[in-house]
Amino acid sequence: MSKRMSKGKKKLASMALCVSMLMSVFSVTAAFPQSAFAATLDWSTILAHSDSWFSGTDGLALADQIVANQNSDGGWKKDYATTSGDWALSTIDNKTTTSEITVLAKTYKQTGTAKYLTSLQKGIDRLISGQYSNGGWPQIFGSPSDSYHTHITYNDDAIVHVLTLLTSVANKSGDYTFIDSTRAANASTAVTKGIQCIINTQITNSDGTKTAWGQQHDKTTLLPATGRAYELPSVASSESAGIVSYLKTISSPSNDVKNAINNAIGFFTKVKITGTKVTKVYDSSGTLTDVVVSSDSSASPIWTRFYELNTNKPVFFDRDGSTHYAMSELSQERRIGYAWYGTWPSSLVTAGYVTPAVPTGLAAAAGNAKVTLSWTATPGASSYTVKRGTAVGSYTTVASGLTTTSYADTGLTNGTKYYYVVTAANAAGTSGNSSEVNATPTASSTTLFSDNFEDGNTTGWTSTRGTWALTTSAISGTYSLNQTDTVNEGRISAGTSTWGNYSVSADINVSNYNSARVMLCGRFTDANNYYAVSLYNGVTLEIRKKVSGTSTTLVSKSLTVATGTNHNVKLEMSGSTLNAYVDGTLQLTTTDSTFTTGVIGLITQGSAAKFDNFVVTSNGA
Repeated sequence: MSKRMSKGKKKLASMALCVSMLMSVFSVTAAFPQSAFAATLDWSTILAHSDSWFSGTDGLALADQIVANQNSDGGWKKDYATTSGDWALSTIDNKTTTSEITVLAKTYKQTGTAKYLTSLQKGIDRLISGQYSNGGWPQIFGSPSDSYHTHITYNDDAIVHVLTLLTSVANKSGDYTFIDSTRAANASTAVTKGIQCIINTQITNSDGTKTAWGQQHDKTTLLPATGRAYELPSVASSESAGIVSYLKTISSPSNDVKNAINNAIGFFTKVKITGTKVTKVYDSSGTLTDVVVSSDSSASPIWTRFYELNTNKPVFFDRDGSTHYAMSELSQERRIGYAWYGTWPSSLVTAGYVTPAVPTGLAAAAGNAKVTLSWTATPGASSYTVKRGTAVGSYTTVASGLTTTSYADTGLTNGTKYYYVVTAANAAGTSGNSSEVNATPTASSTTLFSDNFEDGNTTGWTSTRGTWALTTSAISGTYSLNQTDTVNEGRISAGTSTWGNYSVSADINVSNYNSARVMLCGRFTDANNYYAVSLYNGVTLEIRKKVSGTSTTLVSKSLTVATGTNHNVKLEMSGSTLNAYVDGTLQLTTTDSTFTTGVIGLITQGSAAKFDNFVVTSNGA
């Protein structure tokens, strides 16, 4: 690929340089003979020529060579002389195919010559037909091998070049004003799919935070994939900067696009390296012998080419595929033969976030003369505004400049329905309104049941499975209820079967998830019928239901509830509305009308945990 050339390619590049120096004397026909290597063409220089150049002798000679070397499928190979193997096939590597199409478009626009139009149309069709159903493109079209050539290829901005060209085709803009409507529509569809592929392949850390993109992604799983031995799955800052730069050109970007941009800029900001400079070392003959890293407090921010997945630490790969965390650990050949550091995202970080997307996940829970709101954090947002009204679609601001994702609106009138929306803001602007939610405050609730086990017994509780007993290793006070069976499902219940609209809360401390769930249940009939707020393996919060033995997750989100820590968990049931709270914050809300009454319960699916301070209150719904 363009940033790393073999010794043979370096010789070819040197030859190309000599040719380019003679171009002022010799015609393009001489400079680009039929056997010329496309890899030696300086596309940036060629495409910088004035429009009139493409109708001149040199421009026409180049266009004719491009037409003559077009593959039967409509694309071009990187090296026109290659006759076998993957590299004899059409490719988008090193700006190949996109550059040929661009030259032909400029030439046709100047000359109106039909053969150039026919050739560029075939090239555009090759790009569109070569797109995967998931919206990505391979490095090489039709490769029979199962190598990195078939991966979704962001490397060296390959897909960005394709999307940039097809965007112009779709809009009939720039050099593509002559494109027919059918081909423009096909290009528009391809661009939409390509943008969705970018959104779907943005890398997510194990903690749920989104970062940026890899050089290559598996065409099936969409996960970061291995390229060459020294290009292992990782977050690639150079390619990611190119992707973000393209996304920022989209007019009227969707919320998904805004989030993708802001998540990536947040990642770039987090991993930038300050106080460090990179120096190239040359010997007396001017030969590059090393690249070294040293401290320099005045140095501008830089980035490493690759960041390790999940940890996001700078990472380096040697030619043998070994992983290192310092460039100095690499072999000399790799230290000097690859661009390990650069400023690729610098201008993006300087420009900052784009206007944030509309907030999502807004939920409202009614209380006594108050409504508690919560929502999902919006990437790139620095503050939030809450708006309230007493009619659909009509609001006034009740809170602004909020820096958290929850708000308690107090002093309300019980029995009045209130409507809410939230907006997100940053230095670039303010989002539109979120989806509307509503809630009706009600009078104070009545306590139906409570148990802190300080009486030293479990009277009122019925255990049907598991090992349940009081322990003096308590969450609070002297005793807590403890379940220690990590093989079988533990079940215990309490209360009155006629309870309908109520909230149940408890303090929970999980000692061992055992890759399973700990659940606080409501409207519990038996082991096969109930609602539950579920702590799943310490990283996911769920609202679940089980009906006639079949379990369904109604709604979920990533939320860390670590072992050995105390958390207050609450399940609130009002009519068909189900809300889940953790430590007093509304985290999930959904609706379901399967169950209307039932007792409270606990279920541990092979997990060990302690429970305390149960409170059941009527909610007045």
